[in-house]
Amino acid sequence: MTYKNIFEYLDYKAYLVAIDQRGQHKGFRSRIAEATNCQNAFVSQVLNGEVNFNLEQAMKIGAFLQLNEDEHQYFLWMIEHKRAGTQELKKYFYKLMMDLREKNLQLKKRVQIPQVLSTEAQATYYSSWIYSAVHIATMIPNLNSVQKIAQSLNIPEEKLKSVVEFLVDNGLLEKQGNTLSSGRMQIHIGNTSANINKHHSNWRIESIKSLDSPTPSDLHYSGVSSLSKSDAEKIRAQFVEVIENYVRQIEKSPEETLYAFNLDFFRVLKM
Repeated sequence: MTYKNIFEYLDYKAYLVAIDQRGQHKGFRSRIAEATNCQNAFVSQVLNGEVNFNLEQAMKIGAFLQLNEDEHQYFLWMIEHKRAGTQELKKYFYKLMMDLREKNLQLKKRVQIPQVLSTEAQATYYSSWIYSAVHIATMIPNLNSVQKIAQSLNIPEEKLKSVVEFLVDNGLLEKQGNTLSSGRMQIHIGNTSANINKHHSNWRIESIKSLDSPTPSDLHYSGVSSLSKSDAEKIRAQFVEVIENYVRQIEKSPEETLYAFNLDFFRVLKM
């Protein structure tokens, strides 16, 4: 029953108000009051004024919201930060919050996908977009041969044969006669991998190429914005959630076609 990504927020009151305004459940404030054994008026005083929940009440609210361990700890620290009486203590809890927040915004932790290739094989796999395209394309039922994949991706068959041979040798594809099938579902590399830049570059180059021959289903967006630092952090957290939802959606989606997904959101100023 976790309603929103708590790590988007630095203020626990804003987090609870956002849940209330979302309106998924009637009487949200009354249910908070019930969970904390206090009056409805007190909950309103907290969310609308200077009064704060204590830690005992915070524990009960976290249980009511079904927060996981990290989310519950973050919620407690938000309250401690709000209640702190000195700037030194506020800075202390703020740092604890930021460390836990950053930990939970790391996709390697939140999107747990097994890495199956050796270091040497990874270098080959991420050397060209073709390897991952062929690997994933074989999940589509009617793309189960070198000839069909070559036609669909517009790649010469001779070049594709060596790619398929590599994928089969490394257990990423299975081959029975002329029929290909996927051996492993997905591969994920983290931000610290030596191949991550190459992987990003490969698919961004293909994205640029797609601009020359767009189709109605394509979607491209580029924009540069000036905004507050707090909003930038909130948007970054929202994008992380979008990626999580994307991964969950494709895990249960039937294999019918092949799409590339690139997302860029980065600071332009270097000062």
